[in-house]
Formats: sequence, structure tokens, C-alpha cells
Amino acid sequence: MRLSRSVFCLSLVLCAVAACRGVLGIGDDNSGANDDDGGGGASEGGASADGGVNDPQKDAAARDAGNDAGGDASIVLGDAGTVCTETTCTVQTFQQGLYGPVGVAVDLTHVYWIEVGLTIPQGDMYGQLSRLPKNSPCVMRNCYDTIDSNVTAGELEGQVVYDTRLALGQNDVCYTQSYNASPQHQIRCYRLAGMMPEYIPETAKGDVTDLVVTPARALWVQLSSSSVATDGLVGVTSPDGGIPLLSGLLNPYSLTGDDTHVWFTEYGDGGPTGAVLTAGSDGGAQMISGGRVQPSSVKVYGGYAYWLEGGAQAVMRTLADGSGPVEKVASTDLYPLRLVVDASGVYFATVGAGKNELAGSVSHAPLTPGGTVTPMITNIDKVYDIAIDATQLYVASVGTNLNAGKIVRINKVH
Repeated sequence: MRLSRSVFCLSLVLCAVAACRGVLGIGDDNSGANDDDGGGGASEGGASADGGVNDPQKDAAARDAGNDAGGDASIVLGDAGTVCTETTCTVQTFQQGLYGPVGVAVDLTHVYWIEVGLTIPQGDMYGQLSRLPKNSPCVMRNCYDTIDSNVTAGELEGQVVYDTRLALGQNDVCYTQSYNASPQHQIRCYRLAGMMPEYIPETAKGDVTDLVVTPARALWVQLSSSSVATDGLVGVTSPDGGIPLLSGLLNPYSLTGDDTHVWFTEYGDGGPTGAVLTAGSDGGAQMISGGRVQPSSVKVYGGYAYWLEGGAQAVMRTLADGSGPVEKVASTDLYPLRLVVDASGVYFATVGAGKNELAGSVSHAPLTPGGTVTPMITNIDKVYDIAIDATQLYVASVGTNLNAGKIVRINKVH
């Protein structure tokens, strides 16, 4: 069975949504050099909390956080404070009037995002990859630092763009786009230093649904083709080109990793046939957990692998080496989409209910099972991506109209 995920049609109407994620040669997840992973970091300096397995005892205090504070059902994060909600903290609009912001990432100084709208002013029917300093008060498009002004938007020569992932690392910012004809994809990267020259480490057939960048390599996951369910692969790439690391996979859909290991999910064929796996640089996959129902958005932190499970509407975890039991960390709303994790806990987004995917939300849960789940932002139309740094949570929403996209942020604690 082919896993289908439409993203933007010619009219930029969001057709269907499923989970994704990414970061390249620099960090770990979609938040790149975040405090955790957001794209993947353990520190804002660029280490990804999602990429790699940390010493479980180093994070014992964080894993034990999550005492019930009562009242508004928020939780206390040890000495750090109480998890923010819309009623206790300000939800700030960082940027608005965006055209299909499908990815967001943050590092120590900047916010990065990618738009795939068709009618961006001065966009000439192209999308854009942009960034802006975190402390900038400007909401005008001419303030953006446009890294790539030729991101494919909507439809290109009859090919609908249906998967776009943004990946931020310590040295590079990268994205991958896939098209429905063939299918085929391209990964494009820019150096963060200097003039950000472009390089294209990978272009080939297949639908790439996730991308991770570490200091030494980029990792990507490619769905199965339309005709064969078990020909998906995990690839490794560099400026010199990409090669398969693992092949013959059943609809692989999300991944994370570091310079030596990769963790990834197989979405399966719709039933309890999904799995979470790991592999070293020499290939050869090891099962972490099987019998999963639509696992996605895998992250690794504090010695544990965390992931979303769409069929169970849950956040799950197990030891990253597969030696422990599978535990349910939290229940989610309908259609869980993105997950990021750091010492302060697990943050997860749901795309929203109904055919229009409205009323999306982002919530927090402690790292360990049994803690209080705190809704931080609710009723945000068509959530598409989230990222975190040391102090804040960022959310990309594509909205309900062509230029109704926005990026909002809220403090993690107060």
C-alpha cells in the first residue's frame, strides 16, 4: 500500500496531512540548532537533543519533572517554572501574511521558514526559504533574508509538490521537495556562513518525507514507490551525492540521527505493521519496536526513542537501543503531526480535526509516562511544523487562505 500525503495543490489548498520531520549536516530535527531538536538540538549552540543518544542519567532530573500544579492543569518543570498556556503566557505572532509556511526551524539567533505558496509578492510564482533574527520587530517581507527565492510552489510542469521538509544544522540549512510525477525529489542546501552558496547533494526518483543534517552527513528517508510497498530506503548524502544506507523498507516515513547512527520509522501498510528501527553507519537495521500503528516523527533524547503513533493517537517511547518496554507517554488529539523533545519535556502538534484540518494544537508532556499533558496553544488553523529553542516554542500554521499563514511563538515556561 502506498502512503499518500498531499501537501499543496495548484490552488494551495491543503489536501491531506501526515507526519514528517528533518535537519541536515548540522543539527538534528526541524529546529536545527535548537535547545533540543526542534529539528534537533540539545543546546542552542547546535547540538541536537533529538540526534544521538544522551546519557540517560544526565537527564534524570528532567525526566522526573512533571508534578501536577493543579489549577489550570499546567505542570511544574522542577525549578524551571510552570508550562505556559494561552491563559498564562502571551502567544506572540512572529510573522504573518505568509504563503504556505510548511517548515520552521530556529537556532541561537534566527528563525528560518519555508513557504510554498503560489502568489508571494515578487515571488514570480515561486516559494521562498527565508530567515529573520529572533529579536527583529519587522513584519515586512522586505526585511527577510531570502536564502532561496526559487522554492518550487504549487505545481511545476504538471507535478504537484506534495512533500517539503526543512532541515537546519550547525553549518547548513537544507530542504527537500518531492513531486507527484515519477515521483522524484531534490535536496538543496545552503551554507549558513558567508554568502550561503547553494549545493545539491541529492536529486533522484522517490518521495523524500524526512531529512536530518548532522555535522558529517545528511540523512533522508524515502517512501516506497507506488507499485512496490517494500522498496523504501534510508539514504545518506553529502555535497558529493547520496547513496542508500538501507533499502527494502516498508514505507519508511521519519528519521533522526547523528554522525554514526540513524533511527527511523516504517509507517507500515495501514495496520499494526509499523516499526521503529535503528542502524549504524555500516547498515543493517535493528528492530526497536514492532507492531506499531502508523509511527512517525521519531526523536531520540536522554537514551530514549520517542515517536508519535497516529493509529493510537499517542506519544510513545522506549530505550533507544531497544532493550526496554514500550511506554505510552501521552495521548494526543486527532491526527498527531510533529514531535520535538528536550530536557523540559515532549512537545507535540496535532493538525486539527475535520476535513479542513482546523483547530490544530500544540501540547507539552513530561518525558516520563503518567504526567500531566498541558495544551499550550489551541485552535490554530492547519498546524504544519513546530520547533523549540532554550526558552520558546515556535509553531508554523498555513492558515485557511493563500496569505493567512503565520509563525507564532510562546514561552515554554513562566
